[in-house]
Amino acid sequence: MESTQRVALVTGGAKGIGRGIVLHLAAAGWKVVFCDTDQAAGEQLVTKHAVPHLRHTRGAIVNMASTRALQSEPDTEAYAATKGGIVALTHALAVSLGPNIRVNCISPGWIDTRAWQGGSDEVEALSQADHHQHPAGRVGTPEDIAALVAYLISPQASFITGQNVVADGGMVRKMIYEE
Repeated sequence: MESTQRVALVTGGAKGIGRGIVLHLAAAGWKVVFCDTDQAAGEQLVTKHAVPHLRHTRGAIVNMASTRALQSEPDTEAYAATKGGIVALTHALAVSLGPNIRVNCISPGWIDTRAWQGGSDEVEALSQADHHQHPAGRVGTPEDIAALVAYLISPQASFITGQNVVADGGMVRKMIYEE
């Protein structure tokens, strides 16, 4: 199936990383449908209702977690537990839905989404220290995550399922964020 015939559903697609994914896939010729925080619409979607369609097309699911599933800051218990649950849900779904549906997860680290949030057109530049604390030498962008999503849903990733891919510029390996 050519990419112009493929369809992607992106939840949380109006801002931040989700918006980056929507724009990246659309530019690559995908038909993209997205939704955001409208609760009534959200209850009609996400994974449960998409499974029959995904089975038929041998589709792929990419969940979004966070590096907070792997490391924490004070007073982030609820967020860390939620993101850890997404990682566990990912591997459980991969086992339950395979082999017809692949399920993977991305755990982004610091992704600069400020320009993608709407509002002011002027965004203060990040400092050199912000960038240099990352072993990769820079803070991530929504495009970094969008490119990873595009790979994980592509036929080239057909042997990858049940995985949590960390995309954080190496920060989890460093184990400390500088102030």
